[in-house]
Amino acid sequence: MSVAESQIGRYRIDSLLGSGGMAVVFLGRDDRLDRPVAIKRLADNLASNADFRERFVREARLAAGLSHPNIVQVYDTGEDDDGRPFIVMEFVDGESLVETLRRETRVAAVRVVEIGLDCCAGLGYAHGAGLVHRDIKPHNLLADLRGRIKIADFGIARSLGGAALTMTGGVVGTANYLAPEQARGEQVTTAADMYALGVTLYQLLTGSTPAATGPETRELPQPLGSAITRCLDPDPALRPSAETLAAALVAEPTSAATRVMDDRPQNQPTKVLPGPPPRPGGRPGHEGRRSWSLNQRILPAAIAALVLALIVISLATRGTTGNGGGSPPQTPPTAPTTAATVRGPARGATPAETAHNLANWIRDHSG
Repeated sequence: MSVAESQIGRYRIDSLLGSGGMAVVFLGRDDRLDRPVAIKRLADNLASNADFRERFVREARLAAGLSHPNIVQVYDTGEDDDGRPFIVMEFVDGESLVETLRRETRVAAVRVVEIGLDCCAGLGYAHGAGLVHRDIKPHNLLADLRGRIKIADFGIARSLGGAALTMTGGVVGTANYLAPEQARGEQVTTAADMYALGVTLYQLLTGSTPAATGPETRELPQPLGSAITRCLDPDPALRPSAETLAAALVAEPTSAATRVMDDRPQNQPTKVLPGPPPRPGGRPGHEGRRSWSLNQRILPAAIAALVLALIVISLATRGTTGNGGGSPPQTPPTAPTTAATVRGPARGATPAETAHNLANWIRDHSG
């Protein structure tokens, strides 16, 4: 199949997406369903190998049974006009993480956690279905335009690894991402995928894969570095499962889950007017309410005190003759009363009580 071969069955070939030693990938279109697809064809040098052909098709069919948002969906398999097997897959409009690394060198911790969570979701689903990827690495992790990670190459991972591919010893994978037991040709379990994921997360943070002597996690954001170290444990039994690692990532201070919670509107800082700082141990806003409540009590009391003073002065001058010409003397009431015999309202224990007494006093002495 080549770009010149513009059609193969129901699939139209548009352009070349990429190529390597193991496969060639084309961008195509499913004419029947009218959607873009990625078409991967087994490389020419492997197409004649019966073992590779058999594994290519068998594993592709197993992967076709996986349906998860974080896994590239396999739609179809077949052979081109030359008898070479191909796989039709979901087209992910975006880039692989190896392209991300080439552009950015290092990836921010928050984004690494997001990537880890997506990978854990996809791997957890695949592991639950009894399928081990065996070639987790940045090349096989695709980020779509929204940043969501999709794990690719489930269909051929067990047959097509990369530079370290060998059939004689049963080792399939890429050298820098191989778990120790995988490199020894021993039985591979889901723990091998978790090791490779740990290497990948380390690489995203630092720009390089861990050294053979072990990763220097002291320079990694903690406790994220500790979570990665668990994935890289030489003992497969001590590595976390996808679900356990996801729980650890959610607990990280830099995790996507924490950032999403911080971004929710109800957690945004509340704008408040300048005012006295709250006392230690006090509830937010309590001092503001307390000050306003005091103002409500003190202000009327102050006014009442002023009114009281004016009334007392007025009463003190009632019935007396002004010196220097003012008002004529007032006619005394029937019950002789002078300012000397008028007693002001009693002072209360609180400003509010003083105001209450004043109101009663004014009512009793008005008219």
